[in-house]
Amino acid sequence: MDLQINIDCNEYHITRDNRKKKRCICKDICENIYIYNNCCTGPTGSTGPTGSTGSTGSTGSTGSTGSTGSTGSTGFTGSTGSTGPTGSTGSTGSTGPTGSTGETGQIGSTGPTGENRIVGYAEYIHTIQSPNDSVSPGNAFTIDIEVYNSVPSFIIASPGANGTVFTLSKGVYIIDYETSLTSSSSIAIYTGETIGLLSIDPNTISGSSTGTTWIHGRSIISVLTSLVIAISPVVGTAAVAATGSADTYMIRLTIVKIE
Repeated sequence: MDLQINIDCNEYHITRDNRKKKRCICKDICENIYIYNNCCTGPTGSTGPTGSTGSTGSTGSTGSTGSTGSTGSTGFTGSTGSTGPTGSTGSTGSTGPTGSTGETGQIGSTGPTGENRIVGYAEYIHTIQSPNDSVSPGNAFTIDIEVYNSVPSFIIASPGANGTVFTLSKGVYIIDYETSLTSSSSIAIYTGETIGLLSIDPNTISGSSTGTTWIHGRSIISVLTSLVIAISPVVGTAAVAATGSADTYMIRLTIVKIE
């Protein structure tokens, strides 16, 4: 193999047929000797200026992620942080099932006795004219036949004031009376603490300007302790008339105790 070296104008031909055994020495015009792989070479020149940096190559593709390393040891627990603000109240949950019934409590003491509130009904009639054929004011019509009385201890009928009087115990009563008279007349309820003190209650007057007309009166009376009542004419003597075409001289008194 021939290697040609040009140094200035001198030319040297170096034949390296047997490099391992023969040392070649080359000289340039300056008589400097250089050895290169057992062959002569020229002196190393001064380092040339550094070339400009080439442009950065494109970034290569990302390599595959390495396997996850083993978990490190747990660090120390840090101090507790400050309490955060209270969150908004959540919606109310559904009502839970009803609990079992508790034991029955002790029976309470008996309360005070309440007021007597007995209610009842009584009806009395008289169906013949005598003695109701001539009754003057202040004297009672006779109404002595008991049809019904559910409260005989509160409504008591008895003779008095030349007819029939009724004693009422404490309570509130509806008094309803009715009859027909032979001539124009008025009747009313008379009241008093006793039979001898009966007087007319002007709020209870009923009447007719003609005879044989059905008269019907009603009143509500409150009794604080006890009261006597009777039905009597207001002005002039009165006589009970026949009831229509029937041979009956009806006078009726109905008393309803509502308290």
